[in-house]
Amino acid sequence: MSAYFKDYYNILGIPNTASLSTIDIAYRRLALRYHPDLNHAAGATEKMQLVNEAYMVLRNPVKRAKYDQEYRLYIRPVNTSSHTYRREYVYQKSPSYSSSPVAPARPAPVPPREVHEEEPLVLFMLDGNIYAFNIYDVENIVWMQEIQVHPEAPEFIDGVITIRGNQTLPIIDLRRHLGLEKADPTRSTRVIILKLNGIRLGVVVDSIEKYTNFPARDIQAPPLLPYGMEIDFIRGVLYIGMQPIILFDVLGLLSTEEMASLRSFSLKL
Repeated sequence: MSAYFKDYYNILGIPNTASLSTIDIAYRRLALRYHPDLNHAAGATEKMQLVNEAYMVLRNPVKRAKYDQEYRLYIRPVNTSSHTYRREYVYQKSPSYSSSPVAPARPAPVPPREVHEEEPLVLFMLDGNIYAFNIYDVENIVWMQEIQVHPEAPEFIDGVITIRGNQTLPIIDLRRHLGLEKADPTRSTRVIILKLNGIRLGVVVDSIEKYTNFPARDIQAPPLLPYGMEIDFIRGVLYIGMQPIILFDVLGLLSTEEMASLRSFSLKL
């Protein structure tokens, strides 16, 4: 048995009974916090490396089952009569980059297909930060309305709304989906209706900032993390001065399992 142990559940900030959906939410939240393109503080890249490592193990049922066996040996009760538990583990010291595999170089900005090509974006606010979708991934933007709970909705779906009088649409609160702090709707709250491979999904955002065009050459691809790992739901990053604008990949917002669940649920509506 290894002399060192990494508590992956603690790294992601979740209980050891967490569902796959909870693991995904925790990962999205930490990726937005520690992604090297968004956080230039010392240690952010190393923290993101640990988050990716924890996610890759806990998201895989076989790897998680094997890890849980070791987890139960290291995290054990010391006073069962009072139901008090203590975690007994030692974090493995992360290797320095001088002795680790060399991290890939920062990718160059996404090359435009034409010299003067511009990409149309809709910018929106979420928890005080600016994000963006390509406008071609957006079908419509509507006012916030009451979300109706649906008994057959998957865990990551908050419910459904009805638009245009008779069209029922699954909806998610993008704050909750990304693991951000919950906020009550305001007069500025909007629902962005996305198109995901023929499936329509509404996402709740704090407000719409504006519609604008950016030169495609200004979109920087998210840098590869150590060992070639990537964050699928971030397509790129733009900067207005020092302000980063995170460009989401709509297909990367959902995991493969979530996408399958959404497709099945949409057929029932």
